[in-house]
Amino acid sequence: MGSKASIPVGSVLPESVAGFEEVSRPRAGQLSSLAWIAPSFEGQTQVAVVGIEKPISRLDYSTGNLELLAEVADQIGTIVSLSNAVPRRSQLIQELVTISRANATDLDSVTGSLLNSITTEPDADFIRLVEEALRHLSDTITLGESALADRLSITGTSHIERGKLLQKHLAASIELLKPAEARPPEPLPRLWYSYAVLHDAYVECVPNREIMARLYISEGTFNRTRRNAIRGLARLLMEKMGG
Repeated sequence: MGSKASIPVGSVLPESVAGFEEVSRPRAGQLSSLAWIAPSFEGQTQVAVVGIEKPISRLDYSTGNLELLAEVADQIGTIVSLSNAVPRRSQLIQELVTISRANATDLDSVTGSLLNSITTEPDADFIRLVEEALRHLSDTITLGESALADRLSITGTSHIERGKLLQKHLAASIELLKPAEARPPEPLPRLWYSYAVLHDAYVECVPNREIMARLYISEGTFNRTRRNAIRGLARLLMEKMGG
């Protein structure tokens, strides 16, 4: 988020200060006033770092808060990717920075305007159920016995039929994350990462290494993208059932 501690857009930070694969505590130095920082990537290249200041009314941030920080950093990677594809979008980045700075307080306001776009936040148990169901997407027997079917109020004349219905529901929901009708040639734009990871890994059962090679991303970026994609799918499922 933008704040009084923000560094101007276009500033270059040394890798020793801002080079991280995951949400991390900042090292001593230029970012020492921040509590946590998260990297933003375009493909395998780190293009930005997002930080949150030390909390005022609590000892530290929760795991859920840090996951949201990682998701915002991931969204910024997408914005940068789009701006590189369409130069005119650089103006949009400047506007987003201006807005976020104007609305900046601390993480109690859910880290400013970027996080305000995340309106329905699934709990950790629901995200876990979604991930488990995805891992068994081809197994309708296991899906029929999944607690996720209960949470989504999916019923059937047998647990196998219920599993088939849940399978279709999850596959259709993944398709809703598709940015456009036609999938572009590889390497895919950053905007397609979440859909590609979910569809290729769980619908097509493509090995993780092959997906990483298709997207030209590291294992760390792949794991972070998959976590954020599963979280986004869980949010979509909650929205479809009315929160």
